[in-house]
Amino acid sequence: VEQLVAALDGLPLAIELAAQWAGLVGVDLAVQQVHKERVLTGTLRVAWEALTPQGRAALARLAVADGGVDLDLARALLQAEDNHLLGRLRELSTHSLLRASPRPAVGDRSYAILGAVRHFAADVDPGGTAVAAALQAEHAATLGDRCPAWGDPWPMGALEALVWNLPNLLQAVAWAEENARADLAERAGMAALAALRQENRRAELLALAQRLGPRASTRRTEGLLLAFEFESAGKLARAPVADSAATRAEDWLATGDDDPAVRAELCTRLAWWRAAHYGDLDGALAWSDAALAATRTHPGAISRVQGLRSSLLQTDGHWQQALEAVRHGLTHCRPDDVGPRSGLLAIQAELQLRRGRPEVALATLASAGVPLAELPLQSGSNVLAATCAIRRQMLDHPFADALLSTWIPNYIDAGMTRLAADNLLEQFKLNVERGHLDAAQGQVHEAATLLGTGAVSYFHYATLAAIHGLRGHPDLAWQAQLEAESWLPSTCLLHIARSALLRWAGRPVEALAAIEQLPDHPLSPFRRSEANLMEGLAALEVGELDRARTALAAVAVGTGSRVHALTAQCGLALMDEDPAAKHQAWTTGMAALKRMDAKAECELAIWVSRCA
Repeated sequence: VEQLVAALDGLPLAIELAAQWAGLVGVDLAVQQVHKERVLTGTLRVAWEALTPQGRAALARLAVADGGVDLDLARALLQAEDNHLLGRLRELSTHSLLRASPRPAVGDRSYAILGAVRHFAADVDPGGTAVAAALQAEHAATLGDRCPAWGDPWPMGALEALVWNLPNLLQAVAWAEENARADLAERAGMAALAALRQENRRAELLALAQRLGPRASTRRTEGLLLAFEFESAGKLARAPVADSAATRAEDWLATGDDDPAVRAELCTRLAWWRAAHYGDLDGALAWSDAALAATRTHPGAISRVQGLRSSLLQTDGHWQQALEAVRHGLTHCRPDDVGPRSGLLAIQAELQLRRGRPEVALATLASAGVPLAELPLQSGSNVLAATCAIRRQMLDHPFADALLSTWIPNYIDAGMTRLAADNLLEQFKLNVERGHLDAAQGQVHEAATLLGTGAVSYFHYATLAAIHGLRGHPDLAWQAQLEAESWLPSTCLLHIARSALLRWAGRPVEALAAIEQLPDHPLSPFRRSEANLMEGLAALEVGELDRARTALAAVAVGTGSRVHALTAQCGLALMDEDPAAKHQAWTTGMAALKRMDAKAECELAIWVSRCA
């Protein structure tokens, strides 16, 4: 019986007729011999004849909607006042030609139309369906016009209603493109893009933005479509597409100073791409400064921009500035900004963790008041990484491992390859700390395969190389470093990492040579500090003491990392004849290591131990 009902699309009139037949021949034979189209067509014709002329016209128009109709769309398709509209919907429901939708729009009544009913109505009254297709495109365009400016809040329930209407929006865009209605395609496309973004359907979003982009009617629309394309290509780790979008974004930004919301978004995208793909923190910080400047006239984007800036500043060793950026971002979060607020709190928790305060960091995450499972995937990634880092420092590895094992497949299923790779790195760190280097190496390969290219893959392999080097396996370290270099063009990071590995492998002369090959361009204070440290330590090991003193002194008094400065002080103390200097360096270094994650500061630990 269930098979027979399913074959008839659950249509009550068709089931009634088939039941009479099954009573004569038996249910099994009815299932085998029922000709679905014949029974449905006959049943639908009976229902059609039973409708009033107004009911028939209404069905032909409503049948155009592939994703069902809510009252707003029904009103647009039928061009009727509410009292007549509700009467026609009631008539169609009475004849089982409409049914209550299993996924109603927020705060609105909505109806689904069976596929067989839609096809029948289109065949019987093609003229009515054609008129309705044009009206549906007009309605979708109106929804696109209602979308708020990028970064501004959505009215309650508006975004959820767009997501419910997504099949109809995509259908409207396709109709407008087929009928050379570029204006309707563009306006309806904006609504469809917003819904696709909300649903994390990145590949479809990218394809639609690329289709609409070349026909953009205004400079603002061009910038918006470019932002959608750039964001999706980056999240999908499609480097050539994202590079092309980056070039066009720079051109767009250079040719005008309008629309601060779009300007802030494009600058933010450029900052993120420079850091995530190329490892260019200086360039990323410069673009984040430009994004922050744009938010002065569009404060709605401040929390997102400051979230990015705090991540970049933390990576570059400027923890206090990162914390200030987080605080500034939090003061501009709206009550409904669950995602940005959670992301900022995750960064704040990581900063507290770096100061050796994991319990405080956990309390910060809990203050968001939103469970991890209820966060959007993008925001959830930040909280997930922070939670796992905290649990790792608290040696609660099983908790972190179980969390990552649950979430990583979610990112892969959603096509969010970069977030999946980021969280594979967290799993990689867990396995390194437990000494499971084979499993860690497998996660490096998996992450690099997901990404295909870029700085994140480079850092995975470079981290593995550093671990092998510090554990006294120079051959494995060198192999991992060569693999790392295949993922990233020649940069200051590459030469600095190579210098450290060569020194750990007992080849300090080559380590000095690697530093001498640094690209001839200005470095950030953090990178300059790191380069000076590598030069000073290598020079110390080959006996070039004057050169070592000059390089290490620059680190000790510079504006780079505190870890670099403490390591440099140890190196300087080792060249000093006064035992008190060595003792001071040892006590200061040990005190610092107790406040830090000592496993992550192996270089400092090595030089502190030499002072001892």
